[in-house]
Amino acid sequence: MRACYDCLLSYGNQRVHDMIDRHLVRDLMLRLASATVKRETAEDSQSSKGPKNPVAAEFVAWLESRGLRLPNEADGEAEGTRPDLIYRLPDGNAAVFVTGDGPDPAGRDENAREVLRELGWAVITIGPGADWAAIAARKPSVFGSQEGTR
Repeated sequence: MRACYDCLLSYGNQRVHDMIDRHLVRDLMLRLASATVKRETAEDSQSSKGPKNPVAAEFVAWLESRGLRLPNEADGEAEGTRPDLIYRLPDGNAAVFVTGDGPDPAGRDENAREVLRELGWAVITIGPGADWAAIAARKPSVFGSQEGTR
């Protein structure tokens, strides 16, 4: 028997009953049953070089010195954009753009940030001379808090 109505077959998938075969996934399921999961920490995925943007690198050092959450990625790609810092959080992703005095290059401009917002990302822009402590305090879901856990 390839499948039954007690496990895989239902009225909703009756059009594909002839393609369902529980035996085809047996080996995969056995491997998954004995698999272990290692939760990646910010330290595991943080690039050893840190962000290329020197102000973003200073911001990461500032976060670390205060015991705040470090980003999962620096200078990564996110939905076609290039944020300085990327946080992969249980309740959603966050992108941090550390901007300078001049115009932002393509992939880092306001249009790129709006694309991320529309896709459900939290977007944080840190401009020149920004108060890092105030930004971190306003976004504890991203950066954590000095009283809480990382």
